[in-house]
Amino acid sequence: MPAPGTPTSNKFCRLADLTNEASVEDFFVSRLLVDLGYTDDQIRPKTSLRRLAINMGRQRMNYKPDYAIQVGGVVRWVIDAKAPQEALDAYTGQCASYCLNLNRAFVDGNPVAFYMLTNGITTQLYPWDSGEVLLALSFGDLVDGNPNYRRLRQLLAPAQVAAGAVGTRTDERDFVLYRKSIDEVNADFAWCHQFIYRKDSLSQSAAFMEFVKIIFLKLLSDKHAHNHVAGRGADGEMMVRPDHVRFRLDWIREREADHPNPLDALQFQTLLRTLEDDIQAGRRKRIFQVRDRIGLSAETIKGVVEKLQHTDLYGIDEDLNGRLFETFLNATMRGKDLGQFFTPRSVVSLAVSRVDPQAGREGAESVIDACCGTGGFLIDALSHMWGQIARNNSLTDRERTDLRSTVAKHRIYGVDIGREPPVAQIARMNMYLHGDGSSSVYQADALDKQFRELDTDGPEVASGKAELKRLIREGHGFDVAVTNPPFAKEYQRRYQRDSDILGDYDLSFDQRGGRRVPRTSVKSSVLFLERYCDLLRPGGRFITVIDDSILGGRAYQQVRDFIRSRFVVRAVISLPGDAFQRSKARVKTSLLYLVKRNQPEERQTPVFMYYCTKVGVDDPARARVLPVDRQNREEALAEIAAVRDLFHSFMTGRPAAEPWTVPPEGILDRMDVKNCLPRPGRLVQGWRADGVAVVSLGDLVVRHSSIAG
Repeated sequence: MPAPGTPTSNKFCRLADLTNEASVEDFFVSRLLVDLGYTDDQIRPKTSLRRLAINMGRQRMNYKPDYAIQVGGVVRWVIDAKAPQEALDAYTGQCASYCLNLNRAFVDGNPVAFYMLTNGITTQLYPWDSGEVLLALSFGDLVDGNPNYRRLRQLLAPAQVAAGAVGTRTDERDFVLYRKSIDEVNADFAWCHQFIYRKDSLSQSAAFMEFVKIIFLKLLSDKHAHNHVAGRGADGEMMVRPDHVRFRLDWIREREADHPNPLDALQFQTLLRTLEDDIQAGRRKRIFQVRDRIGLSAETIKGVVEKLQHTDLYGIDEDLNGRLFETFLNATMRGKDLGQFFTPRSVVSLAVSRVDPQAGREGAESVIDACCGTGGFLIDALSHMWGQIARNNSLTDRERTDLRSTVAKHRIYGVDIGREPPVAQIARMNMYLHGDGSSSVYQADALDKQFRELDTDGPEVASGKAELKRLIREGHGFDVAVTNPPFAKEYQRRYQRDSDILGDYDLSFDQRGGRRVPRTSVKSSVLFLERYCDLLRPGGRFITVIDDSILGGRAYQQVRDFIRSRFVVRAVISLPGDAFQRSKARVKTSLLYLVKRNQPEERQTPVFMYYCTKVGVDDPARARVLPVDRQNREEALAEIAAVRDLFHSFMTGRPAAEPWTVPPEGILDRMDVKNCLPRPGRLVQGWRADGVAVVSLGDLVVRHSSIAG
């Protein structure tokens, strides 16, 4: 009933005219719709609508509203009128459920944006999927010039709803997304992993894959929210209308009457259908299985959603944005297994910046990581090339958009052998969320030059191998390779499949007395040196994390001979011994930067060498966050900048790089920085014919190799 002091009339009717539901429709709703700008053919009355089955608590009923407003051939919002004495809140469930049924018919988007409930005295507008009032108007508000009515006209203008633009929400009703640090996100992921383990008793690997599905939906929701920001808070938090945030606990609760597990039934299954269309059209490789589900209980899903719903994962700094999967892999998996696909963030950044893949008006270079793990190098390369495009002011907006698309879909290639967990699929997710590119990530053993089919290969894996084989056989030479091959994996001739693969590699044979003698086993990191030589075009650039024993150990002299014969060595950058502490690997490593020779006789140039002390140390093995972590990250970034400047000086022949330069004869034997580059205070007196440096310490002249040893 009207409150005391309610005006006796408004723009559309007298208060006394409103006696029952029919009078509310005739004297108010029909006139309101005309004033909002709708034509007769856009206003569909109840008689033209079909009943839909909806859930009301435990009961199921058939229902249709009084009006549906159709623009562009699609229903955009619906209205249900009630008698003046009826309470509106009792009818939100049936309206929201009706809108849900309408929107279910659409795979891409939700055209029904609102529903309205009115008893003539009070008129309330709601987001299509919520019982929370978006805008409430009293009887007296419905006059020209009233701010509430002006707001209603803005929200429901035919052109506005047709465009899908629904304005912004009042501040007190906004859903808030907060930015968090890398450490805070990592702690949240670790909590979620333990929560899943306790609640559903899954193995670490199974829990991880279910968590991946949820995070995928979270990132899609956050990405969508970034396109509908209503405002920013004082600390940078993002205000978004709740109807633009689907990853939230209220969204789940509002739909539990329709399905016991809405996140799976509505969001994940819709995503699967969308992805499957792209797969069948050849635009994308598989990320999830056709009939996949989120294999967690509804309570577990709600617990994870509640923990993460207010964290803006898509809005965190670009470094974490591109390395997100590695971050929570560390939160869910421990030990040496992580080393097969984890590379510290700063090592990735240093490697990609040095190999410098190019994208511009003349086109874009192709990049490959043939043991890509979860795609960290690929994401960084994509970001690096997109940054060049963004800074190129000679490009039109259309040229910039087309070039970004070309880079993402046709210039970034990844291959990984991992099956448990399916690492290539995780890399595809990563690429999908950060600019597509997932159509060129393959599950295969890149060291198998024949890409032989296995009994365990499904049809899509076999098809991907055939596609890779065609790509390489048709002479597609890659411009850039950037990678971190497995440290410890070996191929052994006693196994038939390994033996078949080794037979295609020069580096799997020793040369003894003019004969080729098969090696019994070879490290995969050694084989990858030859494999990338095959994959790169002449002049192609290649940077890899490499075990220092390969650069300096006596057992690997033949490997270094191979490197010198096939590549020009551009740089060797020594990494700290703790660079791979997170995977509990204490192997001393370096970044080796090579350029594939155009002709065998091409001469070796001087080599840039540098000792890093901070890069890689910024990814600690422990779960606990300490103040020193932030300092280590800042120091790692500063060291990357220092290497960048010195390497630029080296490439342009400036004197600043001279203390970090080794002449060609300095790598005739060993290539490790410890042996080749004198430490500060040791001046090179000369080089022996076998590549050994002679340095001075005061008045004492000694062979540098004896000191380095």
